[in-house]
Amino acid sequence: PNSSSSLVHCSMRLSYSPTATTLSSAQVFGFAQCRQRQRQQSHSQTALAYSVPASEEARSAPLVVCYASQSKGRIHPSRRLYRYSRIVRSGRRVVMASSAVPPSVRIQAADDPIIVTMRRLLQAREDGDVVSLAQGVVSWAPPECALVAAEQNVRASFASSYGNDDGDEELREAIRKKLDERNQLPYDDTYVMVTAGANQAFFNCAVALADSQSKAVLFAPYYFNHLMALQMTGVETVIGPSRLDDGSGAPDVQWLADTFKNHDDVRMVVLCNPCNPTGVVYDFDTLQAVSNLCKENGAWLVVDNTYEDFLYADGAFEAGHKCLADQHVVNIFSMSKGYGMMGWRVGYIAASMKDGGALSEELLKVQDTCPICANRLAQRAALAALTDKSAGPSWVRSNVEEVTRPNQQKVLAAVRAGGAPNVVGGAGAIYLMVNIPGSQDDMEFVKFMIKEYGVAVIPGVAHGMPGWIRVAYANVDAEICDEACRRLEAGMKAWAAL
Repeated sequence: PNSSSSLVHCSMRLSYSPTATTLSSAQVFGFAQCRQRQRQQSHSQTALAYSVPASEEARSAPLVVCYASQSKGRIHPSRRLYRYSRIVRSGRRVVMASSAVPPSVRIQAADDPIIVTMRRLLQAREDGDVVSLAQGVVSWAPPECALVAAEQNVRASFASSYGNDDGDEELREAIRKKLDERNQLPYDDTYVMVTAGANQAFFNCAVALADSQSKAVLFAPYYFNHLMALQMTGVETVIGPSRLDDGSGAPDVQWLADTFKNHDDVRMVVLCNPCNPTGVVYDFDTLQAVSNLCKENGAWLVVDNTYEDFLYADGAFEAGHKCLADQHVVNIFSMSKGYGMMGWRVGYIAASMKDGGALSEELLKVQDTCPICANRLAQRAALAALTDKSAGPSWVRSNVEEVTRPNQQKVLAAVRAGGAPNVVGGAGAIYLMVNIPGSQDDMEFVKFMIKEYGVAVIPGVAHGMPGWIRVAYANVDAEICDEACRRLEAGMKAWAAL
């Protein structure tokens, strides 16, 4: 390495493919450096240190991770090139693995969890004076009735025992009633599986609905954990555009129609409504159009409704969050946000039983292999939160109106005053998607804001939207929100002036 380079450590074997000879120098670095070190190794794999020039070309080029064998100091190509790649950024660790037994190529190709990255950035500030508008959580605790239910049952024998894989029957019954009343999913035709949060619900769907030889569609900006789950299952992910230019943030339905025409192996389409990270609420006509395309082309539609209770248009909450109900549609829900039960990890899947419940049997395979069942004590707390007269939807709504909505208006004013060229969202969820002023390097912007102004946001690149940031506004109280907005506005102005 020279002074203009940064080290990226990789554990790999080299392999041959007809395409390997056409790779540009910006794509693969340091292959010539490996030979001497290969001679010093007795096993077939070696740890290589690649010198990556800190140039724009190198930062945007894919680093091809590939495999081969070695003996007598020479590299002997294998017959298959593993075409997994990672975007290389200057100074970023791409792969770090044991030279003897590396992790799977599939998991190495998955994105790093941005929330973990953000925590490390926050911890790096020595004085700890950082206000976080990063992680999507709420500032309120669960309803008192949920905490009492957990306390009363903590010593009960059932709490330490396995339960039904798809959830305790009392909770599933309460959820079915709620789905029928609030989401227009028929009580008699809906199968419910209780999971350890909505993320686990989505992972169940990713495993049960798509094969590694098939494709899944996400729309940028997407929720980063949806992409990571698909990457971990080996499904090829196709990223589609959303209509940000007109402010709607809706998925591009025409693009999806064209994609189905050009690819006959799309097995799954994913939407998040209200949307994480944009805060956009899709109108029902758009949802229906996407659903129709999926049905016509033999694909599943998975809709993550985690933020169903965060609706800000007049009369929207009272009308309820209407969901699609069809044999090819799977809906996901969460108790984490509205009910403040993030750490309790309770979510659920709702799927049609019109096909005789065949999907439920496949979902049970995944469920029994991973958690077996959701935490029994957490399920009892969730049951109280849904059914007790002191809680339920009206309790959630009061928190949204008193905390989340006022915070949203403050953050919206701050980013506009800070010079944001474009802001998307505001109709739902707990986020705004903000185009940053000045340099569009959103990751450097995030580091700058933490270091110089003590406020944290999520970089848009984690959502497939470089040059943007996701700003959360439900995780702080009114006083802290005021300070966060002051820092955010000042920092955006300073960044634009650099």
